[in-house]
Amino acid sequence: MKKSLLLAGLLGASTMMAGDWYTGLGFGKSYIDSGITTTGTATLDEGDTAWKIYGGYKYNQYLSTELSYSDLGDLLTINANNGDSFTIDGATANVAVNNAAIILDAQSIGLSAVLSYPLHKNFEPFIKAGLHRYKINVSAGVSGATLASTSDTGTDFLYGLGFNAPITENISFRTEYEVFSADSYDSVSALTFGVNYKF
Repeated sequence: MKKSLLLAGLLGASTMMAGDWYTGLGFGKSYIDSGITTTGTATLDEGDTAWKIYGGYKYNQYLSTELSYSDLGDLLTINANNGDSFTIDGATANVAVNNAAIILDAQSIGLSAVLSYPLHKNFEPFIKAGLHRYKINVSAGVSGATLASTSDTGTDFLYGLGFNAPITENISFRTEYEVFSADSYDSVSALTFGVNYKF
């Protein structure tokens, strides 16, 4: 009897600790709340198509560690002509040429802890938090020609939430909302939909 209980306990412990590697790919939309206002014919676009690829290790049904790469696209695009202006953080810039454009794009590499809870065989919500290394590129040009550019890199917090919807033992659909803090820049967010594969 004692041997049976011991074997059952060992089996249960090994099942709880059994882990799985997984990977996935997602596509969606990125957003930024820049606080910029424009005048005249100037236009402001705060968002773009985003995609991400990720992989991780699931230690048990509740805890995972995940590494991800996110391309957040052209987060911010300002198109303006002579006589237009835009204001950011209380400072106003006046445009003196036609067909001017300022573009900000961003990428992120993140490492997160993911906590999940299987509420149903087809519904597993999760939350995540960690750090990410970001790169933000800013370029200014006229009529499609780049006249000046700069970039900024840094490390900041990353957090999010979402859910997995398993459809087979190894494949699940994944919906995820993430927030990427970026030092002095406004926080950037992304909503993605994708497929997760468990090895």
